[in-house]
Amino acid sequence: HIGLLLGERSGLHVLGMLGDLLLNSADVGSALRSLILYLHLHDRASVPALCIEGQQSRFVYSIYQPKVPGVAHIYDAALLITCHTIERLAGPNWRPLEVHLARPQPDDSRPYRQFFRAPVKFDIEQSAVVFESGWLEQPIDHADTTMHAILMREMEMLESRGPGDVVEQLRRVLRLLLIT
Repeated sequence: HIGLLLGERSGLHVLGMLGDLLLNSADVGSALRSLILYLHLHDRASVPALCIEGQQSRFVYSIYQPKVPGVAHIYDAALLITCHTIERLAGPNWRPLEVHLARPQPDDSRPYRQFFRAPVKFDIEQSAVVFESGWLEQPIDHADTTMHAILMREMEMLESRGPGDVVEQLRRVLRLLLIT
């Protein structure tokens, strides 16, 4: 469970300016949409998505590069970071309903239940954190609308300097559509 140990030591701070943007969003749903919109500036090998299905939502994290070494550990860390991020945004009462991991079940799955504090399902098609949809409307404590506007301009500027290649942009959009 080395991925869990790495994920436990990580959080919003690993996202830099994007993490600050999330903390200054109006609510959890807006923050997660910003994460989906700009994560590719930080992580080019994955695609996040938010699937809202009535009372439950899934924040999906999919690695699309084939044959990535250590992919199971990456999923473990990424979903634990996702849980810590949503908890930081929503408050200490937030808990996932379930965690789905697109990786084989390890011999000892106890650490997974302990780290995620929720039921964990393995060998699932998509890695995701499942939670109550109502949390998306949870306001973020101490969010600063002025700082959010400044950070949005900075992120948009970074986006405009990013890969201007239309083919790469199209690939990113197609990956997201395939996942959702």
